[in-house]
Amino acid sequence: MKNLLTMLLSMTAVVFISSCEKEPAYDFYGSIYGMITDAQTNAPVVGAQVMLSPGNFTTVTGSDGHYEFQNLDAGQYKLSVYASGYSVNTRQVTVVSGESVICDMQLTEEQTVSGMELSTNMLDFGSEYDELTFSIRNTGTSGDISWYIDNITVGWITVSPAEGTTEMGKSSSVKVTVQRGQIPEGGSTTFNVNAAGGSLSVMVTVAPGEGGQGGDNPGGGEDNPGGEEDYSSATVESGDSRITAEILSCKRSGSSVTLTYVLKNEGLGSINDFRIYTTNSNSLINGAYRTVITDENYNNYVESDYTFNGASQSHNYVLNSTFPEGSGCKGTVTVKNFDRSSEYLTVILGIWCYDLYPDSLADPRIYFENVPVY
Repeated sequence: MKNLLTMLLSMTAVVFISSCEKEPAYDFYGSIYGMITDAQTNAPVVGAQVMLSPGNFTTVTGSDGHYEFQNLDAGQYKLSVYASGYSVNTRQVTVVSGESVICDMQLTEEQTVSGMELSTNMLDFGSEYDELTFSIRNTGTSGDISWYIDNITVGWITVSPAEGTTEMGKSSSVKVTVQRGQIPEGGSTTFNVNAAGGSLSVMVTVAPGEGGQGGDNPGGGEDNPGGEEDYSSATVESGDSRITAEILSCKRSGSSVTLTYVLKNEGLGSINDFRIYTTNSNSLINGAYRTVITDENYNNYVESDYTFNGASQSHNYVLNSTFPEGSGCKGTVTVKNFDRSSEYLTVILGIWCYDLYPDSLADPRIYFENVPVY
């Protein structure tokens, strides 16, 4: 009787375990991935900024043009892709739970307008700015240009002024304001600046502010078990009092770490040739410094990608961009093959304002030291 009872209990346990093993695991999240390429050459576009809304998740394409968003709730999303020298491309994407959606996109070269240049064609408000400015410059040789702004398709941005006239060789400033209360999950949009029979597009991105809706690690990075990110222990210094610097985030994604920061031009004038010298830059002007990247374990990193104010660069090339006065301009440094045991990143960013030559900055470096990695 005892043996029979033991056998029955054993059979019950086997049935119970088997039924548990057969319980299907359901994945509630989906993902989007793909390649960004040049429409004419089919070459990968390196450093393109890929944005997903709602949520305003962002990532940057690698050396092969690849991007990916993971852990996304099912639903409809808008995918926007921007790179310096290209027109913005957007597409609607449907995410299904438990599935990966392939979304390859191509970029076409940005249209040029004779006699008009913009200081930037991307305004990234991040999570902290409500107002940013850009400038319209008359580069022609035949007098004044008249311009106007249109194709504003959302109710949460305003531009002032929306039209104007700019004298030859001079610039006009335009202020763009966002109403965050109308976009709690962040968003992106574009508008057009028209002149001389042509049109240039400006992309606007807004991340959720304090209390905004985020998501479960959509950029592919690791979860932060410590809760909110805190960068108050880091040392942030600018080598020149006319530039201020601020850390937005420093996040690990796979084997890479991306430092996202904002620089603000507060007295340099409009800089049309702002340079960042990478760790192994192929050129270096006299008096400048290459970027230096280290961690608390004394590792030195060379392989890194860079973006600033809509421009991007990688490998051993200099990044060239604009740096308008009074605007907060977003930049990133993505460090490849970052030590898994390291918890702090130091980036000493080598910069140069060529417009000031032969005068320059007091110290042409921005110091982000001992930045916690999340």
